[in-house]
Amino acid sequence: MKQVEPFTNWQVDIPLGLGIKWGISANTQLKLEGKYRVLFNPYLDNFVADGKDDHFYSISLGFIFRLSKISGGYGRPAGRASRKDCNCPPVY
Repeated sequence: MKQVEPFTNWQVDIPLGLGIKWGISANTQLKLEGKYRVLFNPYLDNFVADGKDDHFYSISLGFIFRLSKISGGYGRPAGRASRKDCNCPPVY
């Protein structure tokens, strides 16, 4: 690897990702997501390895906890006249 000359701090990349959320209960979720970014130059870390463009990926695992109920204001569910009238599954 060789260190390169100064270069611009701006570059274009293509982000690709995929994720899944599991509803554990009405107020908790488990989240898993993966991200991959393709860059169009080899200067992400100021080193050039084999003349190939840089790329990187990340994987994250998360836990989501809702502190309050979803509401449309004044205690009404969002977008509905009454929760009793709807036979819908819970919204996560």
